[in-house]
Amino acid sequence: MDTIGSYAFYQTSLLTDLYINAIVPPRLDSLAFYATRLDLPIHVPCGKIEIYKAAVLWDRFTNITDDFPQLAVRVNDATMGSVAVTDAATCENDSTAIITATTAADCFFAGWSDGGGTDNPRTIKLTQDTSLVAVFGELT
Repeated sequence: MDTIGSYAFYQTSLLTDLYINAIVPPRLDSLAFYATRLDLPIHVPCGKIEIYKAAVLWDRFTNITDDFPQLAVRVNDATMGSVAVTDAATCENDSTAIITATTAADCFFAGWSDGGGTDNPRTIKLTQDTSLVAVFGELT
């Protein structure tokens, strides 16, 4: 689709989100979103937010997002070690992140909370929002 025509989304008060897969913003007829709220969440392909925000008539919308998966990492006990995202996931690197767990003295890295083993550093491809815990233990 390269154009969204007149009244395509006329007074769509029940519309909660709009998902657009087009890499290039479709041309909008000036009445395409007539009487539709401008804070409607519009989801666009990864890395294309700025292109949509700059496009004619798309620039009126205030809630354009690319739904890039988020990664949250933490530790079970900060006195035993730390964890860091050493290479963040981006649209350009195919949503792949590298996370590294670092142990404190007299402690060991036991693994990742999702059963992902003890790979350290660990490379993870994000396909959805992900939360991981680096699990540490004390040497006895």
